[in-house]
Amino acid sequence: MIKDDILLLPQKLKILTLSLSRLKEDPMSVLGKLPWLNTLRLFASSYVGSKMTCPALQHFPILRVLKLWSPEELKECTVEQGAMPQLVELEIRGCEKLEKTDGLEHLPALKELILTNMTEDFVADVRRRLGRDKLISRTLPTSHN
Repeated sequence: MIKDDILLLPQKLKILTLSLSRLKEDPMSVLGKLPWLNTLRLFASSYVGSKMTCPALQHFPILRVLKLWSPEELKECTVEQGAMPQLVELEIRGCEKLEKTDGLEHLPALKELILTNMTEDFVADVRRRLGRDKLISRTLPTSHN
């Protein structure tokens, strides 16, 4: 359980990558308390829940890069106003079940939003809400082995 283990992490941690951790509880409210975290990468199966919320109230005060790669069960992601005020790059990759994102417009420093291997409907919805200037969308070729 990450809530208990957060005390074991160095409080001056700047970069954190999780992969295959299979966390069942949303890790964002706990990880957001790491005051020096600059880069967070949640790779394949790091989180297996269906909802993720980036809460406000001084969470991720200096986070600049967030990468969400292949959280297979993620259906809903919310960014509360005031969360991640320094985030400049957000990459969402291969989240096939992700239907809803709320609060992306609450990221004042966001310069680059990269959507890779996402559904066309999802990309169109984000483009409609945020505009084209920040959005990079790409589809990687699938291997046929």
